[in-house]
Amino acid sequence: MLKEVYMALQPNEVKTEHIANNAVTAPKIADGAIGVTKLQSSSVTTEKIANASVTRDKIGEKQVSSSRLKDAGVTTDKIATAAVVTSKIGDNAVTVTKLQSSSVTTEKIADNAVTTKKLPDGAVTTEKMAFGAVTAPKIADSAVTAPKLQVASVTTEKIANGSVTPAKLSFVPPSVARPITPPITSVELGVGSVESDKIAAGAVVSSKLAADSVETAKIKDGAVTPAKLSFTPGAGFVRRPDVIPYRTTGGPHPHPMPDKSAADFTCDGGYYVDGLDLSGIIPAGAKAVVIVFDGRCTAVDKLFVILRHIDTLDNYTIKSYYANYMPQHQFVIACDPDRLFDYLIESYYDDFGLTVIGWFI
Repeated sequence: MLKEVYMALQPNEVKTEHIANNAVTAPKIADGAIGVTKLQSSSVTTEKIANASVTRDKIGEKQVSSSRLKDAGVTTDKIATAAVVTSKIGDNAVTVTKLQSSSVTTEKIADNAVTTKKLPDGAVTTEKMAFGAVTAPKIADSAVTAPKLQVASVTTEKIANGSVTPAKLSFVPPSVARPITPPITSVELGVGSVESDKIAAGAVVSSKLAADSVETAKIKDGAVTPAKLSFTPGAGFVRRPDVIPYRTTGGPHPHPMPDKSAADFTCDGGYYVDGLDLSGIIPAGAKAVVIVFDGRCTAVDKLFVILRHIDTLDNYTIKSYYANYMPQHQFVIACDPDRLFDYLIESYYDDFGLTVIGWFI
Protein backbone atom coordinates (compact mmCIF):
# COMPACT_ATOMS: atom_id res chain seq x y z
CA MET A 1 0.00 0.00 0.00
CA LEU A 2 1.37 3.34 -1.14
CA LYS A 3 1.43 6.26 1.17
CA GLU A 4 1.33 9.85 0.12
CA VAL A 5 4.62 11.43 0.75
CA TYR A 6 4.82 15.17 1.31
CA MET A 7 8.09 16.88 1.10
CA ALA A 8 8.67 20.46 2.09
CA LEU A 9 10.49 22.70 -0.51
CA GLN A 10 12.95 25.16 0.67
CA PRO A 11 12.74 28.80 -0.55
CA ASN A 12 14.24 29.32 -4.02
CA GLU A 13 14.70 25.54 -4.43
CA VAL A 14 12.49 25.34 -7.62
CA LYS A 15 14.80 26.40 -10.44
CA THR A 16 13.91 27.20 -14.07
CA GLU A 17 14.77 23.66 -15.18
CA HIS A 18 12.33 22.22 -12.67
CA ILE A 19 9.38 24.10 -14.31
CA ALA A 20 7.79 22.41 -17.33
CA ASN A 21 7.02 24.50 -20.41
CA ASN A 22 3.63 26.29 -20.18
CA ALA A 23 3.38 25.20 -16.56
CA VAL A 24 3.19 28.74 -15.25
CA THR A 25 -0.39 29.71 -16.01
CA ALA A 26 -2.06 33.03 -15.24
CA PRO A 27 -3.34 31.93 -11.83
CA LYS A 28 0.24 31.01 -10.88
CA ILE A 29 1.47 34.57 -11.46
CA ALA A 30 0.89 36.92 -8.63
CA ASP A 31 -0.59 40.35 -9.34
CA GLY A 32 2.17 42.83 -10.08
CA ALA A 33 4.81 40.10 -10.27
CA ILE A 34 5.87 40.78 -13.90
CA GLY A 35 8.08 43.87 -13.98
CA VAL A 36 9.78 45.60 -16.94
CA THR A 37 12.76 43.24 -16.80
CA LYS A 38 10.50 40.17 -17.24
CA LEU A 39 9.20 41.37 -20.66
CA GLN A 40 11.04 40.53 -23.84
CA SER A 41 11.47 43.22 -26.49
CA SER A 42 8.35 43.63 -28.66
CA SER A 43 6.54 41.05 -26.48
CA VAL A 44 3.69 43.48 -25.67
CA THR A 45 1.64 43.27 -28.90
CA THR A 46 -1.58 45.15 -29.71
CA GLU A 47 -3.90 42.54 -28.29
CA LYS A 48 -1.98 42.57 -24.98
CA ILE A 49 -2.80 46.28 -24.46
CA ALA A 50 -6.18 46.98 -22.92
CA ASN A 51 -8.32 49.62 -24.54
CA ALA A 52 -7.56 53.17 -23.29
CA SER A 53 -4.51 51.83 -21.40
CA VAL A 54 -1.95 53.88 -23.39
CA THR A 55 -2.22 57.24 -21.70
CA ARG A 56 -0.40 60.43 -22.72
CA ASP A 57 2.34 59.75 -20.17
CA LYS A 58 3.10 56.35 -21.81
CA ILE A 59 4.00 57.97 -25.18
CA GLY A 60 7.48 59.41 -25.48
CA GLU A 61 8.03 62.90 -26.94
CA LYS A 62 7.90 63.06 -30.76
CA GLN A 63 7.07 59.29 -30.93
CA VAL A 64 3.74 59.62 -32.80
CA SER A 65 4.50 60.12 -36.50
CA SER A 66 1.94 61.25 -39.08
CA SER A 67 1.60 57.65 -40.34
CA ARG A 68 0.39 56.60 -36.85
CA LEU A 69 -2.45 59.13 -36.89
CA LYS A 70 -5.90 58.10 -38.02
CA ASP A 71 -7.37 60.13 -40.87
CA ALA A 72 -9.20 63.13 -39.37
CA GLY A 73 -7.93 61.94 -36.00
CA VAL A 74 -6.44 65.33 -35.03
CA THR A 75 -9.57 67.19 -33.97
CA THR A 76 -9.81 70.81 -32.81
CA ASP A 77 -9.45 69.89 -29.15
CA LYS A 78 -6.18 68.05 -29.95
CA ILE A 79 -4.53 71.24 -31.34
CA ALA A 80 -2.90 73.53 -28.80
CA THR A 81 -3.66 77.25 -28.87
CA ALA A 82 -1.43 79.08 -31.44
CA ALA A 83 0.00 75.70 -32.54
CA VAL A 84 -0.94 76.25 -36.22
CA VAL A 85 1.86 78.54 -37.46
CA THR A 86 2.22 80.01 -40.97
CA SER A 87 4.21 77.06 -42.35
CA LYS A 88 1.41 74.66 -41.33
CA ILE A 89 -1.23 76.49 -43.42
CA GLY A 90 -1.47 75.49 -47.06
CA ASP A 91 -1.58 78.11 -49.83
CA ASN A 92 -5.12 79.42 -50.40
CA ALA A 93 -6.32 77.34 -47.39
CA VAL A 94 -7.77 80.36 -45.55
CA THR A 95 -11.08 80.93 -47.34
CA VAL A 96 -13.74 83.55 -46.64
CA THR A 97 -15.57 81.25 -44.22
CA LYS A 98 -12.40 80.84 -42.12
CA LEU A 99 -12.15 84.58 -41.43
CA GLN A 100 -13.99 86.06 -38.49
CA SER A 101 -15.84 89.33 -38.97
CA SER A 102 -13.49 92.33 -38.75
CA SER A 103 -10.46 90.00 -38.49
CA VAL A 104 -8.69 91.57 -41.51
CA THR A 105 -7.22 94.70 -39.91
CA THR A 106 -5.22 97.46 -41.64
CA GLU A 107 -1.81 95.90 -41.04
CA LYS A 108 -3.02 92.63 -42.63
CA ILE A 109 -3.68 94.36 -45.99
CA ALA A 110 -0.69 94.65 -48.33
CA ASP A 111 0.11 98.04 -49.84
CA ASN A 112 -1.85 98.67 -53.07
CA ALA A 113 -3.91 95.49 -52.47
CA VAL A 114 -7.25 97.30 -52.32
CA THR A 115 -8.04 97.85 -55.99
CA THR A 116 -11.09 99.66 -57.38
CA LYS A 117 -13.16 96.49 -57.80
CA LYS A 118 -12.67 95.68 -54.10
CA LEU A 119 -14.63 98.79 -53.16
CA PRO A 120 -18.43 98.70 -53.32
CA ASP A 121 -20.24 101.65 -54.81
CA GLY A 122 -20.40 104.53 -52.36
CA ALA A 123 -17.74 103.05 -50.07
CA VAL A 124 -15.34 106.01 -50.32
CA THR A 125 -17.08 108.57 -48.14
CA THR A 126 -15.93 112.10 -47.38
CA GLU A 127 -14.05 111.19 -44.21
CA LYS A 128 -12.11 108.49 -46.11
CA MET A 129 -10.50 111.08 -48.43
CA ALA A 130 -7.22 112.66 -47.39
CA PHE A 131 -6.92 116.44 -47.60
CA GLY A 132 -5.82 117.41 -51.09
CA ALA A 133 -6.54 113.91 -52.48
CA VAL A 134 -9.15 115.10 -54.98
CA THR A 135 -6.90 116.61 -57.66
CA ALA A 136 -8.06 118.08 -60.97
CA PRO A 137 -7.84 114.76 -62.94
CA LYS A 138 -10.16 113.12 -60.35
CA ILE A 139 -12.99 115.58 -61.06
CA ALA A 140 -15.18 114.72 -64.03
CA ASP A 141 -15.84 117.41 -66.62
CA SER A 142 -18.78 119.64 -65.66
CA ALA A 143 -18.94 117.95 -62.21
CA VAL A 144 -18.39 121.21 -60.29
CA THR A 145 -21.82 122.79 -60.31
CA ALA A 146 -22.79 126.10 -58.68
CA PRO A 147 -23.89 124.47 -55.36
CA LYS A 148 -20.41 122.91 -55.05
CA LEU A 149 -18.71 126.33 -54.94
CA GLN A 150 -18.21 128.09 -51.64
CA VAL A 151 -19.14 131.74 -51.31
CA ALA A 152 -16.37 133.97 -52.74
CA SER A 153 -14.40 130.91 -53.94
CA VAL A 154 -14.18 132.15 -57.55
CA THR A 155 -11.30 134.61 -57.29
CA THR A 156 -9.79 136.68 -60.09
CA GLU A 157 -7.15 134.15 -61.10
CA LYS A 158 -9.86 131.48 -61.50
CA ILE A 159 -11.65 133.47 -64.22
CA ALA A 160 -10.36 132.90 -67.76
CA ASN A 161 -9.61 135.98 -69.85
CA GLY A 162 -12.67 137.13 -71.76
CA SER A 163 -15.05 134.96 -69.69
CA VAL A 164 -16.91 137.83 -68.02
CA THR A 165 -19.38 138.88 -70.72
CA PRO A 166 -22.07 141.54 -70.18
CA ALA A 167 -24.59 138.76 -69.49
CA LYS A 168 -22.52 137.70 -66.44
CA LEU A 169 -22.70 141.14 -64.83
CA SER A 170 -25.36 141.88 -62.19
CA PHE A 171 -25.42 145.51 -63.36
CA VAL A 172 -25.63 147.35 -66.65
CA PRO A 173 -22.24 148.92 -67.46
CA PRO A 174 -22.45 152.62 -68.33
CA SER A 175 -22.21 153.59 -71.99
CA VAL A 176 -20.23 156.72 -71.22
CA ALA A 177 -16.99 157.20 -69.33
CA ARG A 178 -17.36 158.20 -65.70
CA PRO A 179 -14.89 158.66 -62.83
CA ILE A 180 -13.83 155.49 -61.04
CA THR A 181 -13.63 155.61 -57.26
CA PRO A 182 -11.02 154.98 -56.10
CA PRO A 183 -8.95 155.89 -59.20
CA ILE A 184 -7.10 153.11 -61.03
CA THR A 185 -3.42 153.04 -60.05
CA SER A 186 -0.51 151.39 -61.84
CA VAL A 187 -1.00 148.31 -59.65
CA GLU A 188 -4.43 147.65 -61.24
CA LEU A 189 -3.13 147.97 -64.81
CA GLY A 190 -2.11 144.76 -66.54
CA VAL A 191 0.95 144.53 -68.78
CA GLY A 192 0.04 145.94 -72.20
CA SER A 193 -3.42 147.05 -71.03
CA VAL A 194 -2.97 150.73 -71.99
CA GLU A 195 -3.51 150.68 -75.75
CA SER A 196 -3.09 153.61 -78.10
CA ASP A 197 -6.73 154.69 -78.05
CA LYS A 198 -6.62 154.92 -74.24
CA ILE A 199 -3.96 157.64 -74.30
CA ALA A 200 -5.25 161.18 -74.59
CA ALA A 201 -3.77 163.42 -77.29
CA GLY A 202 -0.66 165.21 -76.01
CA ALA A 203 -0.55 163.09 -72.83
CA VAL A 204 2.90 161.62 -73.54
CA VAL A 205 5.23 164.40 -72.52
CA SER A 206 9.04 164.26 -72.46
CA SER A 207 9.17 163.04 -68.85
CA LYS A 208 7.09 159.97 -69.81
CA LEU A 209 9.72 158.75 -72.30
CA ALA A 210 12.31 156.29 -70.99
CA ALA A 211 15.94 156.81 -71.95
CA ASP A 212 16.70 155.55 -75.49
CA SER A 213 13.02 154.73 -76.08
CA VAL A 214 12.75 156.85 -79.28
CA GLU A 215 14.32 154.60 -81.91
CA THR A 216 14.76 155.37 -85.60
CA ALA A 217 11.54 153.61 -86.55
CA LYS A 218 9.62 155.84 -84.11
CA ILE A 219 10.79 159.10 -85.77
CA LYS A 220 8.52 160.33 -88.54
CA ASP A 221 10.19 161.07 -91.88
CA GLY A 222 11.18 164.73 -92.04
CA ALA A 223 10.65 165.24 -88.30
CA VAL A 224 14.32 165.86 -87.51
CA THR A 225 14.77 169.48 -88.46
CA PRO A 226 18.07 171.36 -88.07
CA ALA A 227 16.78 172.76 -84.77
CA LYS A 228 16.60 169.18 -83.41
CA LEU A 229 20.27 168.48 -84.10
CA SER A 230 22.89 168.89 -81.38
CA PHE A 231 25.29 170.29 -83.99
CA THR A 232 25.11 172.96 -86.71
CA PRO A 233 25.17 171.35 -90.14
CA GLY A 234 27.29 173.04 -92.76
CA ALA A 235 26.75 172.53 -96.48
CA GLY A 236 24.41 169.63 -95.68
CA PHE A 237 24.49 165.87 -95.92
CA VAL A 238 26.98 164.14 -98.21
CA ARG A 239 26.11 160.55 -99.10
CA ARG A 240 29.06 158.24 -99.44
CA PRO A 241 29.28 157.44 -103.16
CA ASP A 242 30.28 153.79 -102.90
CA VAL A 243 27.64 152.62 -100.41
CA ILE A 244 24.57 150.58 -101.34
CA PRO A 245 21.37 152.55 -100.57
CA TYR A 246 19.98 151.78 -97.13
CA ARG A 247 16.75 149.79 -97.04
CA THR A 248 14.39 150.23 -94.12
CA THR A 249 12.96 146.70 -94.31
CA GLY A 250 14.58 143.51 -95.54
CA GLY A 251 17.14 143.56 -98.31
CA PRO A 252 20.88 143.00 -98.19
CA HIS A 253 23.36 144.49 -95.78
CA PRO A 254 23.62 148.25 -96.54
CA HIS A 255 27.26 147.76 -97.54
CA PRO A 256 28.91 144.72 -99.14
CA MET A 257 31.41 144.69 -96.29
CA PRO A 258 30.97 146.81 -93.16
CA ASP A 259 33.62 149.40 -92.39
CA LYS A 260 33.99 147.99 -88.87
CA SER A 261 33.07 144.52 -87.57
CA ALA A 262 33.04 142.85 -84.16
CA ALA A 263 36.69 141.90 -84.62
CA ASP A 264 37.64 145.60 -84.54
CA PHE A 265 36.25 146.11 -81.03
CA THR A 266 36.85 144.81 -77.50
CA CYS A 267 33.38 143.65 -76.49
CA ASP A 268 33.62 143.10 -72.75
CA GLY A 269 31.51 145.93 -71.33
CA GLY A 270 34.53 148.18 -70.74
CA TYR A 271 34.73 151.85 -71.75
CA TYR A 272 37.29 152.47 -74.50
CA VAL A 273 38.40 156.03 -75.23
CA ASP A 274 39.06 156.82 -78.93
CA GLY A 275 38.54 153.10 -79.64
CA LEU A 276 36.61 153.71 -82.88
CA ASP A 277 38.74 155.42 -85.55
CA LEU A 278 36.78 156.69 -88.59
CA SER A 279 39.42 159.21 -89.72
CA GLY A 280 40.18 157.12 -92.78
CA ILE A 281 36.53 157.28 -93.92
CA ILE A 282 35.12 160.61 -92.76
CA PRO A 283 36.76 163.65 -94.40
CA ALA A 284 38.35 166.35 -92.28
CA GLY A 285 35.94 169.09 -91.36
CA ALA A 286 32.90 166.80 -91.07
CA LYS A 287 30.51 167.85 -88.29
CA ALA A 288 28.67 164.56 -87.87
CA VAL A 289 28.56 161.09 -89.33
CA VAL A 290 25.65 158.83 -90.32
CA ILE A 291 26.26 155.20 -89.38
CA VAL A 292 24.24 152.04 -90.00
CA PHE A 293 24.45 149.26 -87.41
CA ASP A 294 23.57 145.73 -88.53
CA GLY A 295 24.10 142.73 -86.27
CA ARG A 296 22.79 140.63 -83.44
CA CYS A 297 23.03 140.16 -79.67
CA THR A 298 22.65 136.78 -77.97
CA ALA A 299 20.93 138.14 -74.83
CA VAL A 300 18.39 140.79 -73.88
CA ASP A 301 18.92 144.17 -72.18
CA LYS A 302 22.56 144.46 -73.38
CA LEU A 303 24.16 147.78 -74.40
CA PHE A 304 26.01 148.94 -77.51
CA VAL A 305 27.07 152.59 -77.09
CA ILE A 306 29.01 154.90 -79.47
CA LEU A 307 30.05 158.29 -77.98
CA ARG A 308 31.67 161.42 -79.29
CA HIS A 309 33.39 161.71 -75.92
CA ILE A 310 32.39 160.71 -72.40
CA ASP A 311 32.02 164.34 -71.31
CA THR A 312 29.46 165.17 -74.03
CA LEU A 313 25.83 164.19 -74.63
CA ASP A 314 26.61 163.17 -78.20
CA ASN A 315 26.10 159.40 -78.19
CA TYR A 316 23.92 156.66 -79.61
CA THR A 317 22.84 153.72 -77.47
CA ILE A 318 21.43 150.44 -78.72
CA LYS A 319 19.71 148.09 -76.28
CA SER A 320 18.82 144.52 -77.18
CA TYR A 321 15.17 143.68 -76.65
CA TYR A 322 15.34 140.18 -78.16
CA ALA A 323 18.00 137.48 -78.17
CA ASN A 324 19.57 136.70 -81.56
CA TYR A 325 17.46 139.28 -83.36
CA MET A 326 17.92 142.99 -83.77
CA PRO A 327 16.66 145.47 -86.36
CA GLN A 328 19.09 147.66 -88.25
CA HIS A 329 19.85 151.01 -86.65
CA GLN A 330 20.76 154.20 -88.53
CA PHE A 331 22.00 157.03 -86.39
CA VAL A 332 23.75 160.38 -86.50
CA ILE A 333 26.50 161.33 -84.09
CA ALA A 334 28.59 164.47 -83.92
CA CYS A 335 32.33 164.12 -84.32
CA ASP A 336 35.47 165.99 -83.33
CA PRO A 337 38.19 167.05 -85.78
CA ASP A 338 40.15 163.86 -84.96
CA ARG A 339 37.09 161.71 -85.96
CA LEU A 340 37.78 159.34 -83.05
CA PHE A 341 34.92 157.96 -80.98
CA ASP A 342 34.59 156.23 -77.61
CA TYR A 343 32.57 153.04 -77.20
CA LEU A 344 31.15 150.59 -74.68
CA ILE A 345 29.98 147.22 -76.03
CA GLU A 346 28.89 144.25 -73.93
CA SER A 347 30.20 140.81 -74.79
CA TYR A 348 26.86 139.45 -76.02
CA TYR A 349 27.24 141.44 -79.28
CA ASP A 350 29.16 138.71 -81.09
CA ASP A 351 28.40 139.51 -84.74
CA PHE A 352 27.82 143.00 -86.09
CA GLY A 353 29.00 145.59 -88.57
CA LEU A 354 29.15 149.41 -88.72
CA THR A 355 28.91 151.12 -92.09
CA VAL A 356 29.36 154.85 -92.69
CA ILE A 357 26.80 155.90 -95.33
CA GLY A 358 27.49 159.64 -95.18
CA TRP A 359 28.35 162.74 -93.15
CA PHE A 360 27.41 166.33 -92.53
CA ILE A 361 29.86 169.07 -93.42
